[in-house]
Amino acid sequence: MKRLSSVIAAFLLMSVVHAADMSNSMELTQLYIIGSATPYQWDVSSTPDMERVADGVFRWSGRLEAGGEFKFVNTREFHKHILATNANQPVTAGNTYHLAFIADWTLDGSRDLKFIAATTGEYTIHVDLNTMMMSVCEKEEPVRLPSTLYATGSALGGEVVSLPLHAGAEFKAALQLRPGSLVIRDTHDVTAATTYYLPLFDGVDISFGEGYASSLTTAHSLDGREGWSVTVAGTYTLYGILDNSRIFARPFKPCKVLYLVGGCCPLSWNYWSDPASISFTPKADKPEELVWEGVLKKDWSEGREEANKLKILTAQNWQSVNFHPYVADQPLLGESSYRSTGGPDIKWTIDRNGTYRITVNTALETIKGELIGDTNGRAFSQSVTSIDEQQTASGITVTSDGTAVTVSSSHEVAHVCIISANGAVTATGIATDNPYVSHPLPHGIYIVCASTQTGIIRHKVAIE
Repeated sequence: MKRLSSVIAAFLLMSVVHAADMSNSMELTQLYIIGSATPYQWDVSSTPDMERVADGVFRWSGRLEAGGEFKFVNTREFHKHILATNANQPVTAGNTYHLAFIADWTLDGSRDLKFIAATTGEYTIHVDLNTMMMSVCEKEEPVRLPSTLYATGSALGGEVVSLPLHAGAEFKAALQLRPGSLVIRDTHDVTAATTYYLPLFDGVDISFGEGYASSLTTAHSLDGREGWSVTVAGTYTLYGILDNSRIFARPFKPCKVLYLVGGCCPLSWNYWSDPASISFTPKADKPEELVWEGVLKKDWSEGREEANKLKILTAQNWQSVNFHPYVADQPLLGESSYRSTGGPDIKWTIDRNGTYRITVNTALETIKGELIGDTNGRAFSQSVTSIDEQQTASGITVTSDGTAVTVSSSHEVAHVCIISANGAVTATGIATDNPYVSHPLPHGIYIVCASTQTGIIRHKVAIE
C-alpha cells in the first residue's frame, strides 16, 4: 500500500509539470540505458526498452564495461536525461544511487553527469523514477515458479487458497479480493522451507491488471513485506505463468461479445464479413456465460486451412486476447478450462459435422461443447463416447492396466488429454519414449487423445 501512495503522489506531481510544460515532463512509461559502458554505446535508436515493472519502475540486465560511462534517457529524442547526482559517479554491485532529471535539448557537459562502471561484469539495474533511486546488483537469475502455489494475505481475509495448475502451463484461480495485501507462497502452511514469490518492488498494485505485471523475486521470510497491494475490492482472476514466471491479475469484467473462428466454422477464419453469424450471446441471467449455436463442419469446402479446428476471439482482430485450449487439438465436446494468456496458437477440433452449442464462462474460464443436432438442425443426443477410434499419428501406444492409462510416443512429443464419458477433461500430460502414466481413474469409459506435430490418435479405454 505504501508503494501505491508514492505512485499516486508522483503521478499528481507529474500532472502539474505536464500541465505547465508538456515538453519537459517526465515519462513514467519508458526508459532507455545508453553509454560507452553498455552494448549500445550512445546510439539511442538501438537500445531496447527497459522492462517496465510498474509505472515509473524499470529493470535492465546486461553487460557493463569497466571505465565506461552510462546514463538513462526518458525518450528516444535525447531530450529528457536521467543522470547521476555527482560527476563520474562510480557504480558497484550491491549499492543504490540517487538520480537527477534534466529536460534540455542542449545539455552542456557540466550538467551531463554520468555513472562509471567500476568493474566489467553482468549486472541487473533497477530504476525507480517515483523515488529517483537506482539499485545495482549482480545479474539476477530468473525466478522459476514451483509446482504448487498458494495465495493468502489480508486481501483474502487471511484465508489460504490453493491455485490450480492447468496443463503444466499456468496457475489460475478466480478470487474475491478486498483492499489489502496479497502474498503468494509455495506451501499451504508456513515452514522453514517455505518460499515466498514477491514483486520486485513491494506494494505493486495488482488491481491494474496485466500491464502492471511485476518481475519476481523470492524470499524465505516476509520480513515486513506486503507482497502485492489490492486497492479495489472485486472479483479477480489470478495467473501464474510458468514459461516466463509472471504473476498478475485481471479484474473480472463480463465480455459483451465473443467471435468463433476456424476452418470448421461458417465463415472459416473470416471474422469481418458477417460477425452476427459467429457472435456469442450473453445469457440474460448470467452475463458471465455466453452461448453460440450453429453448424460446424470439417468439410465445408476443399482447401480450408485447419478444416476441423476453431478458437475464440474477444474482438474483431488477431491482436486482442483470444481463447484456446491448453492441449493441442483438444476435442470441442465436453467441458474444460480454456487459456486466455497467450501460449502456443493451438485450437479445439471437431470429429463430426453437426449443430453445436458452445457455452463459455468468462468468470471461471471454462468452455462446454455439445453436439445437439445434425447439420439440418434435427436434434439428437450425442455422447463423447461415440467418437470413433482413429489414428493418424504413428509411434503412439495407449495401454491400460484396468486402473490407469499409459501413453508412450517413440517418434515425437505427444500431448495427452484423457476425457471422461460425460466430456470432462480428467487428466493431461506429455508422453515421449518416457511414458505418461495417469493417476488411477474411476470406473468408466474414457477417450484418450494423444496429438503430435504430425497427427493425432483417439483411443477408447474402459476402466474396470
